[in-house]
Amino acid sequence: MTKKKQLIIIAGITGALGNSLLAKYSKTKNTICYGISRKSENIKNFINPQNKKLPLSTIIFSLSEMDNNNYSNFIKSIDFEKFSEIKYIHALGLYPFEIDKNGKHTVENDLDKDGINDTCKFLTYNVFKFITSNLQKYSKIKIKSLIFGSITDKHKPLAHQSWWKTISQVKEYMKYNSNKNHKMFILNISSVICTHEIITRPHVFTQTNANPMYWLTPEEVADKVEKMLKKTKYRYSEQSMYHIDPNFKPGYYTDEKFNIQKIRELFKIKKIKHLSFLPNF
Repeated sequence: MTKKKQLIIIAGITGALGNSLLAKYSKTKNTICYGISRKSENIKNFINPQNKKLPLSTIIFSLSEMDNNNYSNFIKSIDFEKFSEIKYIHALGLYPFEIDKNGKHTVENDLDKDGINDTCKFLTYNVFKFITSNLQKYSKIKIKSLIFGSITDKHKPLAHQSWWKTISQVKEYMKYNSNKNHKMFILNISSVICTHEIITRPHVFTQTNANPMYWLTPEEVADKVEKMLKKTKYRYSEQSMYHIDPNFKPGYYTDEKFNIQKIRELFKIKKIKHLSFLPNF
């Protein structure tokens, strides 16, 4: 009798964290990885026309439209009888900085006026809920789901309002829907040293005192995820991961120094004066 395999589903597999998770799990015995990426082939190209199921092999595919029905159809195409356990890792999302170079707080793309960027909410909350709720609905095997948060979330910085409002909704969903057969985890992380992070924050090391020595690496995060998902004691678990910077001062996230440093690193502004709600600097 063929031994059943564990299935790893990674959303956002082409990002730095997704790449590291793929590298780790693809080398794990009796493990199959399904990667979700908007840059890959349509999932329809992989589904067996006879049984309407996905192959028992590591693949990366794209879902044509990001809506509930599409994710529901994806889950239905998994041959659950071939797997002993499913681990879903959500490494997908938008982390907008919502302070402009003049110090004004603005939430863009907020059609429903709830103070949250609609794309941020969709990628982080809706997609996570779509996939996990459908896994729980159609699968009878054990599931473990994990999403990434930020260590700044508890401070609720105005500059990242859309993000922490969204992740708060995710946490409430996880706490309410996790159970003994579907355990849910959140890993709050600090900055990760990777190409994408430096591209999106081009002046972080030239205009500020940020030190990459204390940033996490994608490989470290992947190792931590693997360890968290091996645990079975709690139906819901939240942990944080960061390196201690001896120069870090308490209160950084709760005063305006955070916004000043971010404005410097994003907009290449060396001297900041008379911003709408920031102190002179």
